[in-house]
Amino acid sequence: MTRHEREQRIAELREQIAEGEARIEERRRAREENPFSEIERMTADQRFTKDTSDLVYTEPVDEPVASPPIRKNDEPATIYRRYDPSPETPSNGGAPSFSDDEELVAAFDKYSDAIEHRFIDLERELVTRDEKIARLEAKVETLTALLGQKPAKLWTP
Repeated sequence: MTRHEREQRIAELREQIAEGEARIEERRRAREENPFSEIERMTADQRFTKDTSDLVYTEPVDEPVASPPIRKNDEPATIYRRYDPSPETPSNGGAPSFSDDEELVAAFDKYSDAIEHRFIDLERELVTRDEKIARLEAKVETLTALLGQKPAKLWTP
């Protein structure tokens, strides 16, 4: 990059900074003039921010899209729901059944067997550990009894 290109780039960046500061000042002034309009800006609506990466929210609908789920009535009534189970839709909501996938069933069986074997190994390790603790406790009792017969040598500085 030559000196002339560098100076030209610096001038472009300074111009961009000035434009950005002007936009910030304009938004600050607009916010001070009408603080309630800031709520619309906080929704990041593309129509206000002019940023193409923002969403465009729809205008409120005057008419309801569907009928209300319940109607208010002074008469006592029963609340019920219409349910039409069609034979095309499985009872589990269309999700594939676990038992249909043989590979998944085999993997689950393998995993279950591995966990079962690990529990068996842990049980063996615990038995070995408990036996070792019992032997060490017996040795401590023996040593305590032997030391109880002789006066203890205490280290003094």
